[in-house]
Amino acid sequence: MKSGIVIVLTNKEEEINTQGIESFLNENREINICFVNNGSTDKTLNVLELLNKKFPKNLSVVNIKNNKGEDAALKVGFRYLLNKKNIIKINFSNHLNLNKMRLFSEISGKLLLNA
Repeated sequence: MKSGIVIVLTNKEEEINTQGIESFLNENREINICFVNNGSTDKTLNVLELLNKKFPKNLSVVNIKNNKGEDAALKVGFRYLLNKKNIIKINFSNHLNLNKMRLFSEISGKLLLNA
């Protein structure tokens, strides 16, 4: 089973580290990243769609035309991932892999946004 990550972006075209994302997905085939484009008016959606073409099995893009706020966008992303049959839900009864949790934190901090 794959693990899923939901990342909400709004007008982050210039900050998306495509090389970092590509490198991460090449090394972590068991993880699915769902990007939610939350009403961006720049080319964030275009950048995400190009990444999606390279990694159709590990990267999903959900587009929300009008910004609905971060909580609503996260909900949309989680629903999308949960509808995929091979995504794991993490709760207190699951065995948590601390290394994987650290990796998720690293993704959101370093790999996705250009410094």
